[in-house]
Amino acid sequence: MKKRMGFLTIPIFLLCFGLAFGAARDRDTLVIAQGVDATSLDSMGYVDAPSFNVRLNIYDTLLQRDADLKIEPLLAESYKLIDDLTWEFKLRKGVKFHNGEDFNAGVVKFNLERLADPKNKLPQTFLIGVLDRVDIIDDFTVRIITRKPFPTLDARFCLFGGMIAPKYLQEKGPEYLATHPVGTGPYKFVKWVKDDELVLEAFDKYWCGIPKIKRVVFKPIPEATTRVASLQTREADIIVNVPPHLMKLVDWKGRSFVSRVPSVRVIYMGFDTLKPGPVADKYVRQAIAHAVNMDAIIKEV
Repeated sequence: MKKRMGFLTIPIFLLCFGLAFGAARDRDTLVIAQGVDATSLDSMGYVDAPSFNVRLNIYDTLLQRDADLKIEPLLAESYKLIDDLTWEFKLRKGVKFHNGEDFNAGVVKFNLERLADPKNKLPQTFLIGVLDRVDIIDDFTVRIITRKPFPTLDARFCLFGGMIAPKYLQEKGPEYLATHPVGTGPYKFVKWVKDDELVLEAFDKYWCGIPKIKRVVFKPIPEATTRVASLQTREADIIVNVPPHLMKLVDWKGRSFVSRVPSVRVIYMGFDTLKPGPVADKYVRQAIAHAVNMDAIIKEV
């Protein structure tokens, strides 16, 4: 799910929060320690959680989930199913990208067609072979027509399909976008020093108001004990992926707390078939599938 803290958005599974924000820094800066660095800042890039934790603050999606996991509008003001194959989305007006481009129906068509085109070789593939076309009804209305019924499309749009500025992508190219993103989200990109820090700052023209937290720094800290220590020493304000045996070290009254909430997250292992290697061969994948004892997993796990 998502949790908004002054518009900061992170999919929550298990987080630990320090209560004394910014003790060693200015109080307008929030430091978040993750286990690893982001992979790509292209909103349609790899679906790893560290990347999404950053990207969901840079890009807005058409829909989102509220605290009760119910689907609600974001860039789309409303939506409805016209028939088994047709979804209609009414879009929010007055939304600007970080570079000044306007958000409208043409932007949605551009982004969804990019996501559905197998030639782009994007890691997010749920629209490939599914999307038939996107019809622009007017500047702020689109109809998405699928080739077969796709009842979970709205759920997918809560996480995938973050809107990218079309002109920016066409001018700079996908490789540049992956390290210098531009979206419509509450935070805009400042800098990324790989495996050191990734810095965002509040977007002062955000359609939903200026975020209360002015500056956010994501820092990769692979070692769990070091990550916990960063919370204890107040070098970090939020840390993720805390091992169970370290939970007591960070769940202190008045100092820090652990957040446990319901989630729709599915943790899985997937094959990267876009790169040369053994798993690019379907027979290797089939052999692995046959070797997995599903009955035992269902019974014991």
